[in-house]
Amino acid sequence: MTGSAYPGMWDVSYEPGNLESMADAYSRTYINCCLEQRGAVLEQVCRDGKCDGLIMHQNRSCKNMTLLNNEGGQRVQRNLGIPYVIFDGDQCDPRNFSEAQFDTRVEALCETMEEQKTSEGGKR
Repeated sequence: MTGSAYPGMWDVSYEPGNLESMADAYSRTYINCCLEQRGAVLEQVCRDGKCDGLIMHQNRSCKNMTLLNNEGGQRVQRNLGIPYVIFDGDQCDPRNFSEAQFDTRVEALCETMEEQKTSEGGKR
């Protein structure tokens, strides 16, 4: 893994004792912001990590975190040319994870990335 939007969610700074400052800070975290801000975060993570592909976890127990996964992945693919896949899972219920689904999607992503490298002459 070369990048993640998850850790940055918890980097919340605000003026202690100032409720307005706290509300503003929390409203800007990844899970509380709009698609435009989420997309910008994902794009920056991909650029900083020099990512060739994006794997997104559709966590069934955390709707806020995964609400705009598909739209975010589409934006990264459209704007940066980086392919993405989404796999299902659940931090609370392992029945929502399929190892076969995960393997198939990651394999497809790897094939897509390899094809891009070949067609672009290894630019990535």
